[in-house]
Amino acid sequence: MLALATVDQPLTDVEAKIIFDTVTPGSYGNITKAGNDFTCVVGGSYIFILEPQVRQDKNNNVTGIWVKKNGVDVPWLGAVFETGNVNDNGVLSVTFAGPLQKGDVINFWGVTSLSLGSTLNAVAAVPPLPPMAACVLTILGFNTGVPA
Repeated sequence: MLALATVDQPLTDVEAKIIFDTVTPGSYGNITKAGNDFTCVVGGSYIFILEPQVRQDKNNNVTGIWVKKNGVDVPWLGAVFETGNVNDNGVLSVTFAGPLQKGDVINFWGVTSLSLGSTLNAVAAVPPLPPMAACVLTILGFNTGVPA
């Protein structure tokens, strides 16, 4: 499954879920999306690879991106973007890899140290470059059971 954020999402000093507005389901249908929650339909081993493109909107701002499983922060699975310059961009990578049980819910969160400190930045096409998503989520599964 591939999920994309194709519009800008301003981040602020209050934690918020990353918003995905486009989903391209693959032939692997063991994860479903409702809102911005990704729910395991069939238990097994999964890999979620999140790649947000972060634009710095205020000087000396720190942006954090992380994973929650069943509403609980997953320790050690996150990334921080910090720069002193406005309009600097960086692509982070956050990966969750591990077993999920049927009904487990995964989602991704962001927060900044300053109000409206950064934006998950979608970029319009500027030939010869195609449009770029503000965030890309790739979900892979393996060693899964049979649906109940």
